[in-house]
Amino acid sequence: EAKLKYIEWTTTDKENNITDLKKEVKVNIPKVEGYFHYGSWHFDFNVSPYFKYLITEGESEISYGLILYTGKLNASDNQYIDADSFIYAFYSLEDIDNFISLLDPKIVMDHFGEKNSKEDLFKD
Repeated sequence: EAKLKYIEWTTTDKENNITDLKKEVKVNIPKVEGYFHYGSWHFDFNVSPYFKYLITEGESEISYGLILYTGKLNASDNQYIDADSFIYAFYSLEDIDNFISLLDPKIVMDHFGEKNSKEDLFKD
């Protein structure tokens, strides 16, 4: 959904010479679990990621970005430990497609393989 908005908005922005914009992309993303390191590893079991679309004008070009934010992460074991946000930025359709391809279950299985038993994990 966010990729389709990126395509639509980038086309519209280029047609209308928009060079400065920051807008949240309204798409449905399920809550996920996240973790961060601050002295030790801390987990947040209720992360609500979201996307923003960003246009910036540099000295020689205009950049069109789709930014994935986690929002603030709070440690489940200590309310006073937190992290501001994890951010992943995409600046082309190729970036977005490469990321999506990493989520393909076939690629994960090809990389890690299927394990049938504990013994399979510790072969000689």
